[in-house]
Amino acid sequence: MIDTRIQTFLTLCRVMNYRRTAELLNMTQPAVTQHIHFLEEQYGCKLFHYDRRTLTMTREAELLQRYAENVLYQEKKLKTELTQNKGVAFPSVRQKRLANM
Repeated sequence: MIDTRIQTFLTLCRVMNYRRTAELLNMTQPAVTQHIHFLEEQYGCKLFHYDRRTLTMTREAELLQRYAENVLYQEKKLKTELTQNKGVAFPSVRQKRLANM
């Protein structure tokens, strides 16, 4: 399950507007800001900056976005595979070892 702060970050990357991000995620604008500040503290870098009234992503934000989107894709792929394999019995590691003896 991907962290909600990463979801907030990815939404902000997509719409590039704090107010609109808050609306889309049904949260307050200060909550969006808190999520971004948490990630900036977590990774030790600035993710966004304003130039006059234009919000832009830093290079670090672009890197985080690529990795976060990859994690999101992998999570969706995992959920699909797990759903498709419901009821399918997979051999345990112990069963595999016994079969190889």
